[in-house]
Amino acid sequence: MNGEHTTGSDAQVGDLERLVDFVNHCRDQGKRIVHCHGEYDQLKVADVLHLREARTMGDVLVVTICPDATGSGGEKRTTFPQAMRAELVAAIGVVDFVATVPFAASAEVIRLIRPDVHAKNLTRHQHGVELSAETINDQEATRAAGSQLRFTKSPKKATGYHEAFTPEVNNHLSELRSRFSTAEIIEHVESLREMEVVLVGETILDEYVYCDALGKSGKEPVLAMRHICGERHAGGVLAIANHLANFCGKVTLFTYLGANDSQEDFVRQHLGPKVRPHFIFKQNSPTILKRRFLDNYSRSKLFAVYDLNDDALSESEEAELHEALNRELEATDAVIVSDFGHGLVTDRLVDLLCNEAPFLSVNTQLNAANIGYHTISKYPRVDYISIHEGELRLDSRCRRGDLRGLMSNLCERLAAKQVMVTRGKNGSLLYDAETGFHQSPAFATKIVDRIGAGDAVFSLTSLCAARGVPPEVLNFLGNLAGAQAVSIVGNREAVDHRRMAQAIDNLLNNPVTRAA
Repeated sequence: MNGEHTTGSDAQVGDLERLVDFVNHCRDQGKRIVHCHGEYDQLKVADVLHLREARTMGDVLVVTICPDATGSGGEKRTTFPQAMRAELVAAIGVVDFVATVPFAASAEVIRLIRPDVHAKNLTRHQHGVELSAETINDQEATRAAGSQLRFTKSPKKATGYHEAFTPEVNNHLSELRSRFSTAEIIEHVESLREMEVVLVGETILDEYVYCDALGKSGKEPVLAMRHICGERHAGGVLAIANHLANFCGKVTLFTYLGANDSQEDFVRQHLGPKVRPHFIFKQNSPTILKRRFLDNYSRSKLFAVYDLNDDALSESEEAELHEALNRELEATDAVIVSDFGHGLVTDRLVDLLCNEAPFLSVNTQLNAANIGYHTISKYPRVDYISIHEGELRLDSRCRRGDLRGLMSNLCERLAAKQVMVTRGKNGSLLYDAETGFHQSPAFATKIVDRIGAGDAVFSLTSLCAARGVPPEVLNFLGNLAGAQAVSIVGNREAVDHRRMAQAIDNLLNNPVTRAA
């Protein structure tokens, strides 16, 4: 047959056109088709194990071979030519058809042949909730083709999901999987798109300054640093606005900028298109800037310098904010308050929000400028609270008491429906006034920077709480948002709706995640 021949292992080797004919013929016979794609340049034991396991996922295994690859400088990267690599794969004995294709990425082949299963082998950068760009593209392609993306357990250079996570995490996922389907959880996420919310909080610009240590100053006990580079992020309530805007319909933002050097152009440029800001310009104040100095090699934070005036708003500024807020409160689904304790949320504003907000979600953040003076108890009534364990213990004046007792007590004192306590590497604990306690482990497998993780959790769970999403799902989604946030530097990016859906699909649909 033209363009096709048979090896000693009975596997056919051909081009893309012949592969399409072969797949269509097998599909007409009712066979389940599994597809693998790659360079397969210098076959290793892991490659053979991967293909063998992939073969068990269906009736027919087809493999497509990437074209000869070259590096950025034009040098040849693959050792063997494409045709020879195809012959090597065909000789393994578990493959039914091997095709040489002109595509480096597997997504193009998936769209053309529409296999029942596309099988991938996980690498160390493709487990947990962090996926490579290639895997994300494959997920989209398989979903569009009506196919299924599955991962083999065979080791490549690292472990799969079940080894990346602890038994506690795997057991939690198994239990969640038994109660909720992937489609149900994604449907809850999609339902948030209908929401319109009001967001209140302080604008903070986060600046990262990377330096190299030169050594001790010659005449003073000072560590001398050399400036390397810097970057500035839209932090504080701006980051929360962008998180929210990636999941809901509209965000109306109320915040203040400094009348001195307001940075308004930067702020507007770094807000998403679904965020409608209303700015109060605070007199005798800068827009809050928190500058952190980091060691360029380790990325460890050395010290921070804050430029802020955290006095309360003046009477006229407060009146302007109240008038603007009053016009929005009746028409919104929820009011979300990220109170950093830097002077925006006055006692009068607390009264307005507690009395008029249809659903009130609050996070009061502890920081170096307000420690000991700023706690959640300044709000007499809240529907949903997201708070770090240390912030709850400070509010309760109880360093070592039973956490669950503190949570239920706070819920009763503030007439709250739900209280979530974030616990860093220990995940989170959610108390629901009707259903009790719900615990979720952390899902982060790569930690780059913890700044902004609590904001990401607060953003998504606030929407879920206002929407009435089941507590177990709310807790799960909050920890996924936190895992995304700690994988990036500061507030460089917002939590992404697409990546969230992919993480849900990956954790709940992939059989490798199930506990051994």
